[in-house]
Amino acid sequence: TPFLCFAGFSGVGKTTLLERLTKRFAEEDIRVGYYKHDSHRFKMDKTGKDTARVREAGAGIVAINDPTHFGVLADNDFKQLTITHALERCDCILIEG
Repeated sequence: TPFLCFAGFSGVGKTTLLERLTKRFAEEDIRVGYYKHDSHRFKMDKTGKDTARVREAGAGIVAINDPTHFGVLADNDFKQLTITHALERCDCILIEG
């Protein structure tokens, strides 16, 4: 799977460009994956919810889905495995950092 990497200072338009590329690719039925590297800590779970409680209890990886979405939150030990499996069906992967 080909991938394109975009790096630069905050506010220079990386995400705007990636939004436009993604829209254009989607119009051509190209399945796009997106991977964002964030140098700051991010929070995906809501305190007190099931996945957060199980993560806090020590689970190294948790997954959640609803009728239209699937999400995984994992320790770095699982990072390569989850990224590879999540993005393997994409025609193109856009990486932003």
